[in-house]
Amino acid sequence: MNNLRIRLLFLLTTILLSIASGADGQWMPTNGPTGPQINAVGSSGGNFFAGSDVDGFFRSTDLGLSWIKDSSRLFGYSDLLVQVNCIANLGNEVFASSSRGIFGSNDNGITWYDATGGGFLQYQASRSITSLGDDLFVIVESRICRSTDSGNSWTWVSQPIENIPIGEITVLGNALFAYSDSGLYSTTNSGDNWFRVIPPNSPWSLF
Repeated sequence: MNNLRIRLLFLLTTILLSIASGADGQWMPTNGPTGPQINAVGSSGGNFFAGSDVDGFFRSTDLGLSWIKDSSRLFGYSDLLVQVNCIANLGNEVFASSSRGIFGSNDNGITWYDATGGGFLQYQASRSITSLGDDLFVIVESRICRSTDSGNSWTWVSQPIENIPIGEITVLGNALFAYSDSGLYSTTNSGDNWFRVIPPNSPWSLF
């Protein structure tokens, strides 16, 4: 789950908690991964994933009791430092955006394939990745790319405002949200049209 989604959910949760009392919850630490900073978490089937800042990808099949380093199988760059930035699900597939491009798995992380669109996004450092319906969206060079075929091909999406870099993207309901220095924007038609949800410096802004 990326930072923008966390912030949006936090805002909605805060509003709900202001009108209703909730049950107490407890958090418990997992047994790793130890060492690297964890940038992203995700799951697929019975597997849990953790993406790190310099040490690639980790997988757990026992709810975090033990972890397996999957970087060499995932990226094929065992001798290089790989930063995993975000993890997203699309149907039964899981995708990772990284400093080496986009990678996907259709067997719960056992094997991985190149999802850079035949090289269109190869070696491109990618940031936020999310899915909406049958489509994948990812940020590359502060712009949004879209794939309608599980990463086999990618196209650029129209920007909320031209020449304004996009910081993060996420999905809530049937809408794609994009955050930039000019505010928070939303689209319900895969980026064909955008409208501004929260302007910059708004009292409701969490950014």
